[in-house]
Amino acid sequence: FKFEFLREVATLETSSVRKENLHFRMAKILEQELGRTQNSRLLSEIASHYSEGGEPVTAFNYLIQYAQSSQTNFYERSALDAFQNAQYIANSLTNELSSDQLYDLYIGWGDLALYRYELDIADGCFKNATIEGQKRYDPFLMGAGYSGLGELFGIRGIYMQANQFLDYAANFLDETHFGEFIRLKVRKANLLIQQSMPVQAITILKGLSIYFQNAKSKFDYLIIAESYYYLAYAYLSAGEFRFSLEACSETAKILKIHRLPPLQSRLEMLLGSIAYSTGNFQKAHEHYGA
Repeated sequence: FKFEFLREVATLETSSVRKENLHFRMAKILEQELGRTQNSRLLSEIASHYSEGGEPVTAFNYLIQYAQSSQTNFYERSALDAFQNAQYIANSLTNELSSDQLYDLYIGWGDLALYRYELDIADGCFKNATIEGQKRYDPFLMGAGYSGLGELFGIRGIYMQANQFLDYAANFLDETHFGEFIRLKVRKANLLIQQSMPVQAITILKGLSIYFQNAKSKFDYLIIAESYYYLAYAYLSAGEFRFSLEACSETAKILKIHRLPPLQSRLEMLLGSIAYSTGNFQKAHEHYGA
């Protein structure tokens, strides 16, 4: 009781400017600790102190970093909370955030919501991306938003509208937007797979290999891994089990270097389906349980 009382008194007697300074200094101390330990859990604490310390843009950046690290480490709930807190900051700002920062927020959050099958959240994120893209005349943000909506409507089984959104995205994305450009093609192919046209999907996915040499970032390589995953899925749908396993192997090679647990989980399920389809039920059981 005594310590809580003293804390309340100290809070009341501390000016708002002094509070900001204290939070700012605490954020700087935690940044130094982050540099020493590389403990990603500190990112959310640093964001909180910067937010209270009058540095909302810096807080936003740390929240996005934390959300991305939480996804990689599969702490999904933490990632969702971080994205939501980042949106609160974004809503309070006007032009302080760049298009790249809004991309990280809305597309990153939308992708995670798609994986969790929280389709209404994903819908809102991708629509916000297109709206902000239109306001800023930013083709990359618009294209990524429309591409996400295409994926979303494909999951909902509304294929005509899904294809329309992907066509809209194609008007804004080109080879200079490597990751989103490849992902758009992959989503087109996946839409064909969903409509029982695996051969056409295989043609699209195999044709993407000419672009892979241009990959630079972790995101780029993960999109390539996803393209191989869907190529394996298309081959499985076409009954080409050997080629499906080869494509799975290419996905696994990339995931050994660049971790993404959601894609790894999907890959194990796909390997289980291949094993089951070829009569190797024990192997299928191992993959399904992985």
